[in-house]
Parts: sequence; structure tokens; C-alpha cells
Amino acid sequence: MSWDIISGIPGSEMNIDIVRPGETEPQNIKITRGGMDGKNVPYSGMVDKTIGYISLTTFTRDAGHNVAEALRDLKTQTPDLQGVILDLRGNGGGLLHEAINVCNVFIPAEETVVTTRSKVVESDQKYKTRNEPVDQTIHLVVIIDENSASASEIVSGVMAISTAV
Repeated sequence: MSWDIISGIPGSEMNIDIVRPGETEPQNIKITRGGMDGKNVPYSGMVDKTIGYISLTTFTRDAGHNVAEALRDLKTQTPDLQGVILDLRGNGGGLLHEAINVCNVFIPAEETVVTTRSKVVESDQKYKTRNEPVDQTIHLVVIIDENSASASEIVSGVMAISTAV
């Protein structure tokens, strides 16, 4: 069995059929996918003397907090930190509120990050940042690829717009 078949966003549910040895009828089981805490930022470090690097592999619980902590650590280790590369390659997305939290690492509180629109106007929503950023003046490069999707697209788009202004 390939584990890719059952992998997915932590907290999402799926049904699987299990046939036990000696039995002919499958038993259907509903499972809730789990996650590994702290693994959404598997690496952060320095590319050279003034440029940091943060890899974010999925927008699971605490993604924004973990990116913020990685940036704080880089700034502590390297007082001359001038820029950061945020690597979202292969990041298929995840929790919308964590995408907002990641944006909030670099942009100020009360900024609209994304809006959703519905056929029913009352269901339209605006999602804004809530906290003060870790650093809104640091140079930022966001790397994406053809496997970056969903929350990755939101973050890369917001960062492109906010740094262009």
C-alpha cells in the first residue's frame, strides 16, 4: 500500500476499508488524519552571511508561529540579516488561518489578506491579520513551484502585492 493514498491535511477525515486475515468482508473505518507538530518548518538557516532561508512544507497547526520563530531565531543569530527566502515549493496548502498567520509574520495587523465571496452577500468574509509582524521591512523572496497550491498561492500573492506597494 502506498502511504500517499491516505496522506492529506491533518484533521481531515477519510474512510478506509480493512480486510483482516481470515475474513472476507471488509470493515469500514473512519479515520482522522493526524499531523506531526513542529514539522511544517523542517529547516531554517543561513544561505550566506546576510540571507536567511525558511522552508515551510505545509500549512498545518502553528505554521505561522513556527515561521515567526524561525525568523526570530535567524535575526538573533545574525544581527546583519538583510533578507529571507521563504521556500513554499511542493507545499500543497492547508489551513487558511495559518496562511493568514504566515502573512502576518511580514505584514502589519488589520491588513486584509484574503476575501471570500458567496452568492449570498451575507456570507462574504474578509480575513485580516491580527498581530504585529515580526519584521515588515526585511527583504523577502518567496519560492513556489508547480506543486505549490492553495495557502501557498495566497501567501505568495499577498507577499508579492505587499512588497510591491
